[in-house]
Amino acid sequence: MFMYKYVIIIIALLSFSNPLFACTKFCTVDDQPIERYDYIWKELRGFYGRYMPKKITVEYVSEKGGSFDVQSELIRAMIDGPDYIVAHEACHVALGKMTKGVSNTENFRFIDEGWASIFGTWFNEYKNTYKRTSIREALKMKSEKGISFEDVKSWTSYFGPWKIASVGENQRNYKAYSVGSSFVYYLIDNYGDKKLKKFFIKLGQIRDLDKTLQKVYKKTSSQIEKEWMNNLVDYRP
Repeated sequence: MFMYKYVIIIIALLSFSNPLFACTKFCTVDDQPIERYDYIWKELRGFYGRYMPKKITVEYVSEKGGSFDVQSELIRAMIDGPDYIVAHEACHVALGKMTKGVSNTENFRFIDEGWASIFGTWFNEYKNTYKRTSIREALKMKSEKGISFEDVKSWTSYFGPWKIASVGENQRNYKAYSVGSSFVYYLIDNYGDKKLKKFFIKLGQIRDLDKTLQKVYKKTSSQIEKEWMNNLVDYRP
């Protein structure tokens, strides 16, 4: 009986000190696994593969919505909030790792938010309707103000001051997310998921949108922009 207790104590100590027992998916700030999000992790790994973080830490906060930090591989999500927020923010972290942090910068944030929005809706009631809704909103933006790479690459101006948590909601243009999503949908619909992944990887290596588009899709940004706009107009659900 004494030996049995001794063995149990040793195993417990090893579980806290041995990396083999460390949390390796979604984890609390004290490194405890959050099994509730395992199904999200499975989808993330299916796309990001070897670029996945070893783990993503979830810090629960009282504020609505969520945020992320690519460098620390940490996301913040509302306590008892919907799972799609965790999926959205985790997608940012994984994409940041795949693109070596480029996707989180000003010029490419519209792609980052567009893809994270698409991924996030896989885990809520908008899974089957978000594409239609986002393209409709993007088309409306095109009609009202026009859409161009020059506009969307200036995310702080196009969306609003996204780094300031206390900014008023009326100072942000949330349709910018739909515009970003419509671009990602265009790439997927016309060139496929594998090319999208290659595009993300090359974007992190080249760090220039026009050169990356030419490398992956063999077209200039002007050609891609024109096709993207035509895709909005021609889209039929």
